[in-house]
Amino acid sequence: MRIPSRRAVLAMAAVLCPVLAAGYAAGAQTLLPSGLFDYERLPVRSSGSTRIRQVLTGLTHTGYRLDLHVTELAPGQMPHPPHSHVHEELVLIRQGTLEISAGTRTERLGAGSAFYVASGEQHGWRNVGSTPAEYFVLALGDDTRSGNVVRNRPHPPGPSSPLVRQRECDDIRSGGDCDVLAPVEYIGHR
Repeated sequence: MRIPSRRAVLAMAAVLCPVLAAGYAAGAQTLLPSGLFDYERLPVRSSGSTRIRQVLTGLTHTGYRLDLHVTELAPGQMPHPPHSHVHEELVLIRQGTLEISAGTRTERLGAGSAFYVASGEQHGWRNVGSTPAEYFVLALGDDTRSGNVVRNRPHPPGPSSPLVRQRECDDIRSGGDCDVLAPVEYIGHR
């Protein structure tokens, strides 16, 4: 039996390590089954005066990542400093009053209101009420999975519309390195 050379072993490792790592990462995200989530039974995680109840996290049947949690935010507090990320967020306010900054707009919204944060948009919020605010955050997509490409916005670019953005990747089909947000041409609804 012939023993492979050091060069052959290194070449095999260079090919197999990324494949195994990608398989492990994909396995870490599970498909979401149907579920019923009793608010009172959701585990509570605290970070200072902020309380978070994780509802679900995982992949849809198409491989798109969803993450849903409920946050209770004390008066005068922010969950984190303003920031941006690749995934989108839909926030539904259950109770209280939040002051939301998204892009160049800042508004106060109360119970029953919602706001959407597009990919790459600077955003943040603060509880400006005198009681705790509680809201649901639905994160759509993933900052690390190359399959979550933002293809378009609901209206064509123009003076009043946000810039349409897409993640540039070396090769999106093979899970290439996606690390840049760049302007792209409007490609319409799907």
